Amino acid sequence: MRFDYIKISNYRQYRNAEITFPRSAHDLQIIIADNGVGKTNLLNACTWCLYGEEPHLGLTDKYVGEPILNKEAIEEAQAKGHSQETVSVKIGFSNAGRSRFEVSYSMPIVILKNGKVLEKKAEARRVVRVFGDSGACEIYENWRATDYVNRFLPRSIREYFFFDGEQLNTYFKEGHGDRVKDAVYQISQIDVFVRMISRLDRVVKSARKNASKLDPKADDYQKKMEDIEQTLAGCRKYIEKWENEIADLDQRIEQIDDRLRDTPNVGALEKEKEGLQRQLDGLQSERQDTLAEYYSFVRNKTIDFNLYSVAHVVYRLIRKMEDEGQLPPQIDKQYLDEMLAVGECKVCGHRLDDEDRERIQKLLDTFRVGTETSTILSSIKYELSRIIDSVKSYPTERERQIKRLSSIDARQKDLADELSSIETRLSKYSGTSGEIKKLYDDRRLYQQQRSELDQQIGIRRGTVNRLEPDLAKFKKRLASALANNAKASGFQNEARFGERALKILKQVEASIVGEVRKEMERRTEELFRGLVWKNSKCDHISLSDQYQISLYDKAGYSCAGTCSAAERSLLALSFTLAMHEVSGFESPLFIDTPIARASGENRENFARTLVGISESKQLILAFTPDEYSEMISREFEPALSAYIRLELDDQEKHVVVREEKRHGKQ
Repeated sequence: MRFDYIKISNYRQYRNAEITFPRSAHDLQIIIADNGVGKTNLLNACTWCLYGEEPHLGLTDKYVGEPILNKEAIEEAQAKGHSQETVSVKIGFSNAGRSRFEVSYSMPIVILKNGKVLEKKAEARRVVRVFGDSGACEIYENWRATDYVNRFLPRSIREYFFFDGEQLNTYFKEGHGDRVKDAVYQISQIDVFVRMISRLDRVVKSARKNASKLDPKADDYQKKMEDIEQTLAGCRKYIEKWENEIADLDQRIEQIDDRLRDTPNVGALEKEKEGLQRQLDGLQSERQDTLAEYYSFVRNKTIDFNLYSVAHVVYRLIRKMEDEGQLPPQIDKQYLDEMLAVGECKVCGHRLDDEDRERIQKLLDTFRVGTETSTILSSIKYELSRIIDSVKSYPTERERQIKRLSSIDARQKDLADELSSIETRLSKYSGTSGEIKKLYDDRRLYQQQRSELDQQIGIRRGTVNRLEPDLAKFKKRLASALANNAKASGFQNEARFGERALKILKQVEASIVGEVRKEMERRTEELFRGLVWKNSKCDHISLSDQYQISLYDKAGYSCAGTCSAAERSLLALSFTLAMHEVSGFESPLFIDTPIARASGENRENFARTLVGISESKQLILAFTPDEYSEMISREFEPALSAYIRLELDDQEKHVVVREEKRHGKQ
């Protein structure tokens, strides 16, 4: 998909302007304008037309606070006695030659007598006209038009095809991994799997619920499953949210580490600090496992304590009866009665004489408690003994667990003291400025926040691990309860089929996510290497599961915090281009001031790379005359589809568009 034209009427410094974007062998259009003439507001006109927003109208922009209606239009309306004018922008698109459509957005503006204006936003109107091969035109208006636009250029990811080059430097600075991840999912259409999984999950739960209504016991199991699933969903959502926050904190810590590593005589101490930090992280993990084991121990002992008094009384009673000979061996009394009745031993077939009969009768008369009761008492005797021993051993076991935790805490304290000592020594180095001291404070704060989040996530993971077996148990009970109900069987089959489909969808989603991330990492690094000057300290790139980008030098240390503004800008551009390529996202790129911070060979590499990209993607690049240097123009000129010059008219009231030359092969 590409831009074919933009038509602007009465929008800020654009009175009546039309810019066309022809395509040649390359799809590269250059816009040249002095600062303040209209480059950025051309970008704003596009986003206003598509989304009703002007995101590139910065706080320092001279147009902030001024009316969106062109001043010349206001003056002419007042002169003619008109009380209303209309601002409108139209953008024509073609979709890989298969179809064409036009998006228009207009808003009436009331002009007051004092020259001020009122925007009638409630009456703003967006229209999409889709043109067929036969000349027919299909029209979508308002919310339908907005939905149509979002199919091709989603509002939530507009910043990945409309760029303000001045902001590229801060693209990754604040750790926007969660936002970047959402964009990748949407651009790569991975979010389609997410929606399918969500909807199918609802279908499975609905089928299960319908089946469970047919049996009271099954309904109880279903409600318990719903409670568990709700808790699990909350835990997983919490884990996902705060894992993204941890990724942001890690990136900030990494950037601070990078800056501190450049402080004189700090390298060795920083390495020692990293080793201690790894040990602390390991101890923290060990402490969480030990604490979980202790909690499990206490829960189990609580049950034994509650049963102890009863167990103790019953156990003593059984022992007393054994001592007094009141408990017979585990002999079947009925079996002995039958032998007396038939006069024959049922084991060996021996005929019973009087002495045998007397011995058997004496055995039966000796025990007052039946053998069945004896069997029951004997079977519980071991468990009663275990409960009593468990309670008696509680202090010793508890002491052992507490000592283990105390030992870990002591080791953590020792390591923390060592870390604190190192950081104190680092902060006192000669030449260390207040900014460096603040970096240490910030890093300590981020590490503390990270540790607290890690603990909270650990608790939720423990809950998930504990509840998942319970969920599986109730699923089996539900299936068993409904096994003999023919009507419920249909719902059960539907639920089982849905669960299998869910499993496959989740596996496919995970596979695609992994492939997209690795390919984006590879392509970002490839593009970045092509753009950045050969003597850059940056060696390779890593893209985390949360889509946080990290830069590393040849020694394996992070260099994100100390690389130049130009390198960060070019990294952001490389990442965006890789995102488009890997996902197959067919969108143009409109970049205002694309290489504001790059210089020298970086600019030449930048131009050369973009020329190659323009063979398969439309690029609209806006420069000032100074930025469009001889070196840049030398790379671009052979590939240009259009060279567009924006100037103000003689009275400096509106923009004049001059399409001066086209160099690319037609």
